[in-house]
Amino acid sequence: MSYSDLRMKFISFVLRKYRHFTKKNSNNLSFEHQNFKRIMIISNKLLGDFLFCTPAIRALKEKYPHAEILAVISHKNKGIIGENNFINKVVYMDSTLTDVLKALPEIRKFKPEISVIFHSRTPYDLILSVFSRSNFIIKHYFNNDIKKLFNVCDHFVLDPCTPPVLNHLALISKLGCDTQGKKMFFPAEVPKIMKDSTSPLIIGYQLGASKPNRYLPETTLQQLTEMLSLHSPLCEFHLFGAPSEKPLGDTFVKGLTEETSHKVVNHIGKTTLQGLAHTLNAIDILITPDTGTLHIATSLEIKTVSLFVTRKENGCEPQQDPHLHNVIYASDYNELAFDRTFPKPLEFIPAEIIFKNILSSLSEKNELSAR
Repeated sequence: MSYSDLRMKFISFVLRKYRHFTKKNSNNLSFEHQNFKRIMIISNKLLGDFLFCTPAIRALKEKYPHAEILAVISHKNKGIIGENNFINKVVYMDSTLTDVLKALPEIRKFKPEISVIFHSRTPYDLILSVFSRSNFIIKHYFNNDIKKLFNVCDHFVLDPCTPPVLNHLALISKLGCDTQGKKMFFPAEVPKIMKDSTSPLIIGYQLGASKPNRYLPETTLQQLTEMLSLHSPLCEFHLFGAPSEKPLGDTFVKGLTEETSHKVVNHIGKTTLQGLAHTLNAIDILITPDTGTLHIATSLEIKTVSLFVTRKENGCEPQQDPHLHNVIYASDYNELAFDRTFPKPLEFIPAEIIFKNILSSLSEKNELSAR
């Protein structure tokens, strides 16, 4: 038996013993029949991963309207949660034992009755849940999570063939929640910006992604931008990205004609998460790879054209509002996209195809030609 297996076996023994001696269930009801007043949800991975669980959070609040919900999220997502109707408290924790120990005192004060783990990392999420003295623990084991400690959970979902939004809803269906709604929400107030025919058409670009092979290819994007600029001379191009992605923006702008470069507004590295949502809410359509920015736009019901490398049955494409979202796959244009070592598979998608998808998305109200 490997060291890792021995470690997990020891953790399992400790957690199960601790649960046995501390679990309180005076009414002897199974968790499906409880009327929870204090719910802890854990989703402390990337930005998009948190937004994927928001349909399930809404369903929990609808099932338990008088319950307080505490969200455990990553330090990287600090500031994303503001005034909203679903989440009452926030605790920040990443997947380290040090972070678990720091988070525990505040969570114990909250006294969670159930821990709902949407996307975290074994064993830290389960250590937190057990030592917070949560009576019930249910967990979605994400595709890349460690598949251990099932016997610590009261219920779990393990389905590598389904998108995360649907798996999160499947997890809480055991509680009797209505899981028909797949719409994500942004967990802060974002006022809708009113536009008219005199407003410039604003096209957003998210240049970077979590991995370099998902970056929007600069040459393709430069070609696309010149095509859009010719088609709609008054349009603007707004760039989005993290501070580390500033060089991507600089390189992109340098490859444009001088006239087109003056139409670019660069937001890369200049916004908070809530600020990003407010800025995105002003655009007409977003061109993006698979990123948190795509998922913010989806939650705000903003039109998108997203570029993915390959189709996956458990992929992260938008699960809502299909009339707003067009998805293009590089593997449809070159089989080399299936090769994970290929450095820039999104280059296989021609600029003309992206252009046609943008025209299609905006054609309903003739938005592109009108502005």
